[in-house]
Amino acid sequence: MEIPAWVRQLFQTIDARDAAAFAAYLAEDGTFRYGSQPVVAGREAVREYVAAFFAGMNGISHELTGFWWREAGEVCFVQGEVTYHLPNAAVVTLPFLNLFRMRDTAIVEYLIYTDPTPLFQGS
Repeated sequence: MEIPAWVRQLFQTIDARDAAAFAAYLAEDGTFRYGSQPVVAGREAVREYVAAFFAGMNGISHELTGFWWREAGEVCFVQGEVTYHLPNAAVVTLPFLNLFRMRDTAIVEYLIYTDPTPLFQGS
């Protein structure tokens, strides 16, 4: 399935490390979880969490390789690879699968499935 424009725009926002624009994709009561980290609840709390995460990076870039939409439950999946450029000049690339549960056009649950161990070892 072709990757929708709004998904590409979301990941461009992430690659730009724009936490406020990223958080705008979430519902006010939306939740976010990165890997095995604790769930963050609420758009403003997610913005703060993501801003802190972005601050620890010199750059981020995503290559999107797959997209699936399941209308029952308004769920979509996005697959790809993300490359992190760390302040110590290390570059770490990880595979990921994101799950979005939607309400109308807002993300109410944003789950990132990845093993971030190499990222934290590289920092």
